[in-house]
Amino acid sequence: MSQKQKLSHEDIVADILESVPEEVAIKAKFPSKGLFYRPDNPSRPIEIRPMTFEDERGLASLKDTKGVKSLDYLIAKCLVNVSPSQILEMDKLYILMKIREISYGSDFKAEISCPDCGDSQFISIDISKLRIREVPEDLTDPREVHLPVCNKKASVIFPRAGDSSYLVNVEIAAANMWRFIEHINGCKDKKVISDVVDKLPLKDIHTLLDGIGQSQYGIDTNFLYKCGCGCETEMEVPFDESFFTTR
Repeated sequence: MSQKQKLSHEDIVADILESVPEEVAIKAKFPSKGLFYRPDNPSRPIEIRPMTFEDERGLASLKDTKGVKSLDYLIAKCLVNVSPSQILEMDKLYILMKIREISYGSDFKAEISCPDCGDSQFISIDISKLRIREVPEDLTDPREVHLPVCNKKASVIFPRAGDSSYLVNVEIAAANMWRFIEHINGCKDKKVISDVVDKLPLKDIHTLLDGIGQSQYGIDTNFLYKCGCGCETEMEVPFDESFFTTR
């Protein structure tokens, strides 16, 4: 009997896969710096692990659903040591970019159409070089904003990953803004807050939206596109489910 035949089933599998590197998770360096998260195990960092073949199959099974659901599925699978329900909107894109980077590499190939001449070409984008705009250490949740027109103060909180359906566009966000306001001028009654928001001037509405979303923080997905026609312009990394299937 050969040496191979003497080995157990598990030993044979291990022998075949001996050169395959172990799955390596990386420490998450969120734009939010993780300031507002409660890790499952406080003694360990929050990590992001690469996708597995099982994850890829699960993603494929969601191809007929909305893209948001597919991306939330990936975050739930690949985020380690924290509940996905805690994740801030500003950190979601960072997490997804890192999942893609550590699973397939940082070189992402995409077909881009020039806005000037209309020609299409495949380009390579190094997503590891995208700029991360981090929050300052003194940012709080909740935090106070001043409404310039009505001259009152409001206390607002960050939306979490599960709140994305309330923030699809400005109209929907305005209708659901009361969910992210703890008080206006000291009043915590949600019905009062909702009625006040409906009557606020546009400048105060945008002040609240900026205070809630903190859109100045997160991962900057813009890159400089250069076409042979001489056009140079900033464009955004094309981002949908194909981002996780295009090598």
